[in-house]
Formats: sequence, C-alpha cells, structure tokens
Amino acid sequence: MLNYDEYQTPLASRYASNSSSVILVYNNLLTWCLGVEMKKIFSSRERATTWRKLWLWLAEAEKEVGLTQITDKAIEAIRKNLVVSDEAFQVIAAEERIRRHDVMSHVFALEKDAPDAAGLIHIGATSCYG
Repeated sequence: MLNYDEYQTPLASRYASNSSSVILVYNNLLTWCLGVEMKKIFSSRERATTWRKLWLWLAEAEKEVGLTQITDKAIEAIRKNLVVSDEAFQVIAAEERIRRHDVMSHVFALEKDAPDAAGLIHIGATSCYG
C-alpha cells in the first residue's frame, strides 16, 4: 500500500531523520536531509490538498468578482473535500493513465468527490496554476 502522507524518494529513507531536520556534510557537499515535517510537506497528499485549496480560493475569488457559474453550493462542496482520500488517489492514478495529465486527473477526482462543483473546478486557470 502506498503512503500518500510521506514524500517518497530513496534519499528520504537513506538520509532522513525521524526526529528533526538534519544537516550532514558528506564529500565536501552540504546535504540537507529531510526530517519528518519535510517528508510530510512534500508528500503526495499535501501537494494534492494544496491544489484543492488553490482551486477553492480561485472559485471564491471568481465568485467575488461576479462569475455567476460559481455557486455557494459548489464552493462548499470543494471546501468539504480539501483533503484527498486514499480512494481519490486511486481514481487519480487511473485517470492519469488515461489522460496523461496530472492536474486534470486531480480535477476529475475532485469532481467525483464534489459533484456540485463539477465543471467549475479550475475554471479559468491554466495547468501552471496547480
């Protein structure tokens, strides 16, 4: 089973401290090793949750400036689904194999989690937005 709450890299398991961030000097190179907090910050769940927060804030701003398609019901649906579940990650993985586009796979998964916001998530944004 995948761990979506911890950054996955061979270096994290080799050099990471489980107590705090550590700095090691090795072969005259300064290497910053990932601690527990850093592994969480860069985890798949944290990245995907950050994207969902960005889409929530985008929808709130678009509603504020008068985009009538954005409803309070849609905003509330996104707000209730900010944290990505393990099941949503399975949907994301399946969709990414089809779409070959990570952001749109995440949009699709959020639309499944928050059907009241379907068609409105990420509206007006580019993939660079998140």
